[in-house]
Amino acid sequence: DVSPFIFLRIVYTSTFFVFIDTILVNIIFGVIIDTFSDLRETNEEMAEEMEHRCFICGIERYRFEINSSDGNGFERHIEEDHNMWVYLFFIVHLMRKDVDEQTGFESYVFHQLNEVDASGDVHRKAAPDVTWFPCNEAMVLKDTGEGKVEEMLSKRVEKLSQGVTSFASHAATRMQTIMSALERRKAAAGRAQDEEMDGDGDSSAYTAYTEDRSSTDYQAPRTE
Repeated sequence: DVSPFIFLRIVYTSTFFVFIDTILVNIIFGVIIDTFSDLRETNEEMAEEMEHRCFICGIERYRFEINSSDGNGFERHIEEDHNMWVYLFFIVHLMRKDVDEQTGFESYVFHQLNEVDASGDVHRKAAPDVTWFPCNEAMVLKDTGEGKVEEMLSKRVEKLSQGVTSFASHAATRMQTIMSALERRKAAAGRAQDEEMDGDGDSSAYTAYTEDRSSTDYQAPRTE
């Protein structure tokens, strides 16, 4: 007879359902969702970092933009000045080039990245020295100081102000032209309405005069 254990069975099943099917599953799903959210935020931060900061020198995008006349200084910088693929090709070039044929600069960079033992074997350093990278330096910005940056910003602000003033003047002129055209159309419509009303008045008067003349001229026949 299992009737005395039915209540315990119900309690055990309910507890298992609450803790396993509800709490534990939600905890696992929460951990998975949080992990993917952290990965997505990390990827977004990396993408934003690569989009708004030079990979080689680490300088922000805006400094190149305000220093260029066409507003495309950052794209030109990462394509022509600090192209990361050119640096990678240079490192590969050093790995493939014979040590005895390297120039002074190539030899310096080579020894910053590698170690040469007594037997002449080359080994990659566990922590390569990258001080030869132009960190926080760029040739296009070498003559740009804080004063020059402020001057360029003030020129851009002045140019924008002139553009806004010109646009406002053009808009005001355009609005005045439109209002004048509307006034002329309104006046023309008023004159047309007055002429139409005058024509209707003359026609009504003529009709009334004709009817009155007809009633006056008409005489009923005599009956004797």
